[in-house]
Amino acid sequence: MENVDAIVILSTPKRKNEGFSLAKIVQQAEGIDDVPVLVSVDEWQNIWANFKKALRLEGGRGGKWRIILHDDMSFGRNSYKKINYVLNFMPDKSISFFNPNNRLFDDAIEKGHHVMETPNAFWMNSIAMLKSEIEDVISWADSMYRLDYTIEDTRYFHYLETFEKTAFVILPSLIQHLGYNRSSVGIPGICGTRPRMAMNYTPDFDVYNVDWEKEIKNRIYKKHYYNYLKSVGKWLLKK
Repeated sequence: MENVDAIVILSTPKRKNEGFSLAKIVQQAEGIDDVPVLVSVDEWQNIWANFKKALRLEGGRGGKWRIILHDDMSFGRNSYKKINYVLNFMPDKSISFFNPNNRLFDDAIEKGHHVMETPNAFWMNSIAMLKSEIEDVISWADSMYRLDYTIEDTRYFHYLETFEKTAFVILPSLIQHLGYNRSSVGIPGICGTRPRMAMNYTPDFDVYNVDWEKEIKNRIYKKHYYNYLKSVGKWLLKK
């Protein structure tokens, strides 16, 4: 089985041109070959609805993961080759390639880790979603949350924690959040004193010189402590 089923650019009507421009950049990446590069435009002004559409979009070639990439992310000429190489070693989990700017990642980097395991300390803007769990995630989330709640990552975090699952994050960040200061849902570009970008972004990181089996064995575990009922209770169909 191939690693990557497809790469889908998650875009918005306001940034539709950027979404299709990013797709062209991705199509020119080294090693992309016959990997389909698709664009999913948010017709509903609802990230979750567009995320579901992207996960189910026809045109994939078959593969273990479907990569979802937001339209305001970077993608270098060798990004795909690096991501695909790393996926060769990864277990049956979703894998994120972006590192949020927070203390959890500061600590993991300082300790020299290249793999973090977490149920909720990652972002969904550059993620290889495990295809085998996609329909379970959608079915569970739609049974738990009001459809007019736009955020996708809270649903996925909640799903992972409920079923005692986790995702992996690759460190340092292989992708950068270029649009950190122009969120489509009004999130400020700087949260507290931290810009919403990867401060450890390392596009020239040599993934080929890492013992990934050892890194997985010695991975660091991190999580945020959420009270879903308290933070998103009004959006829940089931308490």
